[in-house]
Amino acid sequence: KQGRIFVAASGRQYPNLRRLFAPVEDEIAYICENGALVKYQGKTLFCHEVPRRLGQNILRAIMEKKGAEALLSGTDTCYIQPKDSSYADHMINVVKNNVTVVPDIFATTEPYLKIAIYEKEGVENALSYWQERFRGVANVVTSGNVWIDVVPEGVHKGSAIRVLGQELGISREEMLAVGDNYNDR
Repeated sequence: KQGRIFVAASGRQYPNLRRLFAPVEDEIAYICENGALVKYQGKTLFCHEVPRRLGQNILRAIMEKKGAEALLSGTDTCYIQPKDSSYADHMINVVKNNVTVVPDIFATTEPYLKIAIYEKEGVENALSYWQERFRGVANVVTSGNVWIDVVPEGVHKGSAIRVLGQELGISREEMLAVGDNYNDR
């Protein structure tokens, strides 16, 4: 009513965020997948795809590391090829994502929006490993106690806010951002 637009900015997928904000789901804007997807009033304003070759290299590294699980984000679902069945249960029943379990994550044909790493034992010891592994190739940030998100350099919530502001004619001076984790920096 005051002419302000609330934007939910998260590492979460679009359908998950819509459920989270169900009472106002059609009234707010969404920055999803840590800036890879921006939606407002049902319209996609921005969608950044991870180049397939880069994405498959990242996925291969995750699949090779013991204790790490891969999550590949598409527009309306995430794809997983669980090493441990408890990971699928966690994604479906705890995280409450739209999940597609696949026998071969490399055969997924949908464009890659974001790749996340689930480190069941926590990110404290794993973060530096992944940051070093993908230095100069991708942006690696924590997104919670057990999550590490990997997106191309230059793709983040800040770049998405900039795109949203340009699209809606809102200057940087008219924006306020509040965050609670390192992926909000």
